[in-house]
Amino acid sequence: CIAETCLVVEKRDMALAAPYTMRVDGLVVGKDAYLEGSNTKSDGEATVGGLPFSYDPGDGERWTLACKYLLTNLKWVMAYAVKQSSV
Repeated sequence: CIAETCLVVEKRDMALAAPYTMRVDGLVVGKDAYLEGSNTKSDGEATVGGLPFSYDPGDGERWTLACKYLLTNLKWVMAYAVKQSSV
């Protein structure tokens, strides 16, 4: 859902891109999406900032970083929406 929203923002303003690349079900968005688009993984794993977005109890640090990246992208989308609503 957040990746789709980032895609809408990026299509509306081609100069903008989400801070962290997100890959979900073949959809790739973010600042490096054009570089990573040709390297699409076939395993279907969702990633954000190159980190898998799946919880692993043994690797809480990586999970925390992936959540940080996801929330940063959400913050970016919200800032764009607020800016557009005031125009």
